[in-house]
Amino acid sequence: MDVGDTDPDTYVVSFDANGGTSSMANVNAFGEYTLPENGFTAPDGKRFKCWNVNGVEKSAGDTITVLANVSIKAVWEDAPIPEIWVGGVGMFDGDYLANDAMSTTRTQPISGGYAHYSEGILTLYGYSYTGKGYYNESEYNYAAIYSTIDIAIVCVEDTFSSLVAQGDDSCNGIVSTSDVLIRGNGSLTVKAEDRAIFIDGDLTVNGIGLTVINVWSNQANSISITTGKGVEVTSTKGIGFMAQDDVNIYASKLKITAFDHAIHTSGNVNLSGEILELDSTNGSGIYAMSGDTVVNNKNVTISGYASISCDELTINSSNVELNGTLNYHHAILAYNNVIIIAENITIKSNGNGIFSYGDIVVKCDNIEIDCVYGTALYASDKLVDVEAEYIDLSAQTCIMANEVLVTATNDIDLCATSSYGIYSESDVRITTKNINIESHDTAFYSDNGRLIINATENVSLISNGGKQAVYGYLTVTAKEFIMAGVTLNKLFEYTFNNQFDKEYAVFEGDAVDNLTQTHVISSNSSYIDRIETNVVKITELVHILSDWKHNDTHHWRDCSCGSTHEMDTHRGGTATCNDRAICVYCSEPYGDLADHDYGELIPAVDEKHTPAELSPSVAAHYHCAECGKYFTEGKTETTLDSLTGETPTHSFDQKHNSTHHWDECSCGLKQNESIHTGGTATCKDRAICQTCFEPYGDLADHDYGELIPASAEKHTPAELSPSVAAHYHCAECGKYFTESKAETTLDALTGETPSHSFDQKHNSTHHWDECSCGLKQNKSIHTGGTATCKEKAICETCSAPYGDLSDHDYGELIPESAEKHTPTELKPSVAAHYHCAECGKYFTQSKTETTLAELTGETPTHSFDQKHNSTHHWDECSCGLKQNENLHTGGTATCKERAICETCSEPYGDLADHDYGELIPAVDEKHTQAELSPSV
Repeated sequence: MDVGDTDPDTYVVSFDANGGTSSMANVNAFGEYTLPENGFTAPDGKRFKCWNVNGVEKSAGDTITVLANVSIKAVWEDAPIPEIWVGGVGMFDGDYLANDAMSTTRTQPISGGYAHYSEGILTLYGYSYTGKGYYNESEYNYAAIYSTIDIAIVCVEDTFSSLVAQGDDSCNGIVSTSDVLIRGNGSLTVKAEDRAIFIDGDLTVNGIGLTVINVWSNQANSISITTGKGVEVTSTKGIGFMAQDDVNIYASKLKITAFDHAIHTSGNVNLSGEILELDSTNGSGIYAMSGDTVVNNKNVTISGYASISCDELTINSSNVELNGTLNYHHAILAYNNVIIIAENITIKSNGNGIFSYGDIVVKCDNIEIDCVYGTALYASDKLVDVEAEYIDLSAQTCIMANEVLVTATNDIDLCATSSYGIYSESDVRITTKNINIESHDTAFYSDNGRLIINATENVSLISNGGKQAVYGYLTVTAKEFIMAGVTLNKLFEYTFNNQFDKEYAVFEGDAVDNLTQTHVISSNSSYIDRIETNVVKITELVHILSDWKHNDTHHWRDCSCGSTHEMDTHRGGTATCNDRAICVYCSEPYGDLADHDYGELIPAVDEKHTPAELSPSVAAHYHCAECGKYFTEGKTETTLDSLTGETPTHSFDQKHNSTHHWDECSCGLKQNESIHTGGTATCKDRAICQTCFEPYGDLADHDYGELIPASAEKHTPAELSPSVAAHYHCAECGKYFTESKAETTLDALTGETPSHSFDQKHNSTHHWDECSCGLKQNKSIHTGGTATCKEKAICETCSAPYGDLSDHDYGELIPESAEKHTPTELKPSVAAHYHCAECGKYFTQSKTETTLAELTGETPTHSFDQKHNSTHHWDECSCGLKQNENLHTGGTATCKERAICETCSEPYGDLADHDYGELIPAVDEKHTQAELSPSV
């Protein structure tokens, strides 16, 4: 470097996206440069790996040396496939996602709601999202939350989270190809333009308040909800909850409003809680035709085409209101038994009230059934058993069954609008205070059964349609008995037991005319007298019969007179393995027990130990559906306890992440999740959680102290010391910080320690080493080298030229050379001169420097003239050089002139022959007066 040279300019560092998108600005740098974080957007399916610097891979934060312009290229690698997408963003373990954000962070958002994903748990801290969400190309739909693994969604206590999937009619709320557990003490609302919940696995909800609003059906393999808060579902065009397996819901309030079924499942339904409201526009409130339904809610309101359709139904409630008036369907349709225990029951239907292929058992305070068409209680060939204070039934037929037992502590009112009050193939036993059966057709109809009424007050059996009031056997015990109809000729046997104060029965209408001793076969009256038109008085009470008495084979009644009446063998009833058959007349058991109903072998059940279920193993066995007893595979009686293994229990280990700790079982169940608390952070150590003893949170602020001012670099001939930037120094941890309090190191604050950097410098006589600070050393005179006439001597130390040039090597005088112009040579003349063999220069005779061109004359050239002889022509120079010699050619000779050469225009060759023509004959001489001509 020569004296006075300066430092080079900075160089350009540019960035190549290498297939990515967006841009990064160029920077200027010289020397050490720290590679930045990636600012490009990765190509689809890729993520940033590192930088490529001149073929070498470098990480962000690494340093490089910039001594020329350099292009730094982004290197991408295949991005791992996320297991969960939230708001259209793939999340990995430890990711945070702020409300409506389009990318994740590795640190918790400072403000607003957010989601956090860690080890299969998605925690919602008041997270909200509105948009299409993740697009599933294989299913052609979107999802606000999409998962491919078992996932737990935790709604943090006292927070409200919201998912609104909108923008396309294929937008779903929560979609998963595996099980989903939603838990916590917060609230979650899911709205969707398609399905709010669409899970190809089991759905479990614990603790949270859940609101679901969507268009089409919500679906899961099974649904299990347990919460002290409310669950509200609205499906405008589909099913509220649809499941392949069981639906179990406990909620303080469960409200489902759906266009189709409110609940649809191929399994069982078990509902409990305070309030149940199911409303279906075009289906059933509950549709579970392949499974049993159990409803244990305190207050139940269900409406739809049919309120409930299932296999077996059990309701245990305070108030039950069922409305099936939307079409000609049943309020309840059951393929097996119906058992309802409640305080108040109200059923309205355009079809049947309760339609069952099994028994109907109702225990309540008040029951009211109003059916426009159909039957209020229909039990096919089974039993209807009703116990209540008040019973009010209105239908085309009030009760139709094989056997009927009705008990009311107050009143029974049956109104059959077009058919029977009660239709039964067997006995009907009614115990009440007052009973009124009013029918358009027949109040009681049975070919084989007996209507047995035991009333403490009044009995009224009325036909308004012109038929008999009773068709069958009749036994009435009451204070007053009124029967109104056209005829009694179908009254096979009639007994009126007036064991009270009155002695008469009242028959209204034409039936009185047909009443004779033949029609009254009574064991306690010898004859009757007509007192008035419609009053028959029993005048002699001879036999006062006892209640039924019995032994193992017979039943009978005893009279106070000592006689025995109505002795007969026990009849009717069906024995089971639990109970002997019950005689239809005396209601006493008789005969032997039936064999057990073993049914199919129930296969063994493995122990279940999952987050949602703890159940023991159960050995293969038979279970008698009648008596409830259990039997081994060999049909030996046993107990369920003997068949059942130990119930597994959760064994919890404490686990933690950066923000929370929890107890986790090997099955994956997590509980007691809490935020880290306690402990005191310093700038060296994070706070230690007082519960799990793990460090958490951020470090405390440093003790920065006063700003230590910058010290400049010293570089003088006498001293070398580096610069130190202005900084803070923490007295607690000993760390260093920049003026903006960003953490750094002393090395980073300290410049390079200067060192004498010597450049060799020189002048015309000397050379030396000199530093920028002015320090000089090793000064010496130039030596060595040999000067020529061309170059000065080169110093052997510093390689700089020095001194004078040497004299030229003229040599001998080169004499003048004359010009040469011959046929074989053309050369110019050259004046006499000298020529230096060292430098190649030319000099005149007086040794004045000149050039070869100045010494050299004009180069001669050939100057040709055309020449010829008699046969040829050619070009000839004055030096005698001939060229282009050729024979004469062309032209035409005549007898007068030779041919002219077409090239040189000279005559050549011989003359041509004459053109003689024809012989001209001789002409004689003419010598006349008129002509004188010679002879020819």
